[in-house]
Amino acid sequence: MRSWIRQRFWVLGTLLAAVTFPSASRAPDPEKAVKPHRPSRPANRPMAGASLAVTVQVAPAEVIPEKFALQQNGPNPFTNSTFIRYDCPTAAHVSLKVYDTSGREVIALLESTVEAGSHTAEWNGRDASGRDVASGIYFCRIVTRGYSETRKMLLIR
Repeated sequence: MRSWIRQRFWVLGTLLAAVTFPSASRAPDPEKAVKPHRPSRPANRPMAGASLAVTVQVAPAEVIPEKFALQQNGPNPFTNSTFIRYDCPTAAHVSLKVYDTSGREVIALLESTVEAGSHTAEWNGRDASGRDVASGIYFCRIVTRGYSETRKMLLIR
């Protein structure tokens, strides 16, 4: 167990020592570069106080969601603009619209085919004509083949 920890610390120290941050004004001096630390003690001697393990995980580029979902907008309540996140497990035609409390369509944020993945749309608090809408409650509705959902949003001017 302790040799595994020693090996991880040595690998981590080597990786950290290899990282350099070049100066914007001049090229780095190779003689002043940080060199990896190699312990002077024998490899079979336990390291004193070594009880910490470091694990590095690499996240996948993008995780494809398992089902359609419309997330709550953020920030909510909002003053100028808000972001609306939605998930698509497959490429699909998506309709994302904002409605007022009387059910009138304020603006269509999206009416097209999107790829699989998580997406974000921004609403700037304006209607389809570009005019600022009044403070109040608005509804964001997503409609795709076989799925629809509505979320409440609060605009404060």
